[in-house]
Amino acid sequence: MKIELLAPAGKMDSLIASINAGCDAIYLGGRRFSARASAVNFSDEDIVEAVKLARMRGVKIFVTTNILISDGELDEFFEYIDFLNKAGCHGVIVQDPALGFILSKMYEDLEVHASTQMTINNYYGAKYVKELGFERVVMAREVGTDTIKKVSKLGVDIEHFIHGALCISYSGQCTMSSLIGGRSGNRGACAQACRKPYEILNPDKTVFSDKKYFLSPRDLMSFDTIDELIKAGVNSFKIEGRMKRPEYAYEVVHAYRKKLDNALEKSDIENVEQLFNRKFTKGLGFKDFGRSLMSYDRPDNRGVVVGSFKNGTMILDRELKTGDGIEFNLKNGKFKGFTINEDLKIGKNKIKLPFEVEENSDIRRTYSRELEENIDKEIENIYKLPIEFKIEVNVGNPIKVIAKSLGKTAEYTSENLVEKAKNMPISIENIRKSFEKINDTNFFLRNEEDLDITTDGESFVPVSVLNEARREAIKNLEKLFLYKNSEKTPYEFKYEKRKTTDSGLTLEINDVEVLDGLNLDGVEIVYIPLKDIEKLSLYSFKNTKKYIKLPQILTDDELEKAKENIEKYRPEGLLLNNLGQLEMFKDSEIPLTLDSSFNIFNSLSGEFFLKQSDCISLSNELNLSQIKEIRKKLSGNLESIVYGYLNVMVMEHCPISIELNCKDNSNCEKCRRNGLHYLRDSMGEDFGFRRENRRTIIYNSHPLLYDNKNLVNFIDRRRIVQTTEDRETMEMVLNAFRENDFNDLKDFFKNREIVATRGHYNRGIL
Repeated sequence: MKIELLAPAGKMDSLIASINAGCDAIYLGGRRFSARASAVNFSDEDIVEAVKLARMRGVKIFVTTNILISDGELDEFFEYIDFLNKAGCHGVIVQDPALGFILSKMYEDLEVHASTQMTINNYYGAKYVKELGFERVVMAREVGTDTIKKVSKLGVDIEHFIHGALCISYSGQCTMSSLIGGRSGNRGACAQACRKPYEILNPDKTVFSDKKYFLSPRDLMSFDTIDELIKAGVNSFKIEGRMKRPEYAYEVVHAYRKKLDNALEKSDIENVEQLFNRKFTKGLGFKDFGRSLMSYDRPDNRGVVVGSFKNGTMILDRELKTGDGIEFNLKNGKFKGFTINEDLKIGKNKIKLPFEVEENSDIRRTYSRELEENIDKEIENIYKLPIEFKIEVNVGNPIKVIAKSLGKTAEYTSENLVEKAKNMPISIENIRKSFEKINDTNFFLRNEEDLDITTDGESFVPVSVLNEARREAIKNLEKLFLYKNSEKTPYEFKYEKRKTTDSGLTLEINDVEVLDGLNLDGVEIVYIPLKDIEKLSLYSFKNTKKYIKLPQILTDDELEKAKENIEKYRPEGLLLNNLGQLEMFKDSEIPLTLDSSFNIFNSLSGEFFLKQSDCISLSNELNLSQIKEIRKKLSGNLESIVYGYLNVMVMEHCPISIELNCKDNSNCEKCRRNGLHYLRDSMGEDFGFRRENRRTIIYNSHPLLYDNKNLVNFIDRRRIVQTTEDRETMEMVLNAFRENDFNDLKDFFKNREIVATRGHYNRGIL
């Protein structure tokens, strides 16, 4: 199995650094459709140059187009992919399964990779995208080696993160930044709400824990686990860091290159820790949990410990150099750092500081000038390839040049024949001087022996002709490195005509007891959670169907168990939340509704999924005008959530585990802290969260209430979601939507001090 080391590049100097460090492939984003919109990213011209630099060195280029694409962007998106294909890129990384499916049909020699934003966390999800034509799946960061081993049997490339910053939520399932400030992670504009401090509140809103960084994970480091990942079947190891400096890219890639080549030294790991360090974790896939997973005391770089502070003295374990950055713990609990202006030796060093430092606290070096200078020397220029020339210049024959590099051989033969010199013939030295002029190319001559020159001593050749022969020979050699089949196959994705149901209401229940005595007039479907499937027979509704809602995340074992229960209890339909679930049930006869977690954001995606289901729930991040555009092209049942506390994150991590110091999730069901709690941010907003099926769901701080009566002209089913609301609240909400009169409901909310939001219906997202 060929192992690929996949490096990040946010701009050209990082790309050069990663290539010099020994990567096999690079992923980068353009100025369009990239999930790191705030990075510098690559212009179209930069991409052309990047592909040439990389291909000349046997390095692949994969371009991230892994955001949600709206209808108004589809034409530009396909034009951009066409440009990337012609530019010679090896592949693209996409979030939308429908767009990936279409691209796989259009381009034979352009790999299509399923982004981690697809939330593929099990065998069935990987099987689904593999059958669509995806050549690689980027597994969710949360999966362990058992899952990877199953996926490897599919024969699809498996890409896995091994180093760098972690999302605490399952990727593709986080809308916290989006709902707080309109900056969507699904559009590459995440504001990183997970790196902010929060208090934890009890169910009664009293304080359970003071402010900490309860959602901020440590960085991933895999030097100790990479061998297990290889055995499990991972063949592409991905380093996070498109926002990082080129020095970071170089040193991290260099260290993992040495690890894969069995040459890693302790100093390599120490250098990685020095460059950026918010503490490290092996990740959820290797059972880190709670405090061993999270950087809960601070979310930023803390450097490496180089000594301690006692009685006004720095007691150093390592030498410090002029220009190093150091940081102290202050008595007030904060941190203070500065750049030193003198060399400091190991041992005691007296120092006067204008701030009060915590006694016996660590001193950390946050910046090493010597390390940075050493790296800068390594990445100053991209390395060049050795070249050999064989040149023949003889009267009556064309000039012949053979150029060789790294096993590739190209020839150039001049159109005109060499003439006999009337006066002074061309000398070997003159030919040599001409062919040594390659400093502005990707090649270099190692020694004089790499220029094999044959001439009869009677030939006349102008220097300009020699220069042209050199340039053309190099061009022909470069073509061997750069060749790619850029042919495109037209593919038409057809829209079908379908019947739709009359506009109606659907109701999603999280606490099934609320159904007792609830008036369901006008409710077409009730979505009941999988955990309550055994209670289906307890409820009988005259004109309302009972569907089972599957959780956003299920492992292979959990999904297989869910299928057994569904076959046993026979609900009238299913509400699915994940590609793996669709793979499991796509061929069943049971009606399927796809939830908003599928991130259906355009009409192509909508049509794609309507071919496999009875109803689709559109993305919660669409605005009304975008919904109208989708409706123009789609016939079929469309659903949209109009009321409820929307999920903003789903994660394996439990914030309360930091305070309880839980070592794993084995006691979640027994934990007395298992009920609803709140995360309060610095603005005083309270985000409810609770533990379900050993996973945490965080809800928005305000309920969505979209009372626009015209929505029924574009949406067939309006969904109302019950999260923690009591029966009285749900009666008020249902009655308001039945009557399309919201005055009583708004008065009810006002009396209960509930402030609703219209979500993204009006404002949309960045």
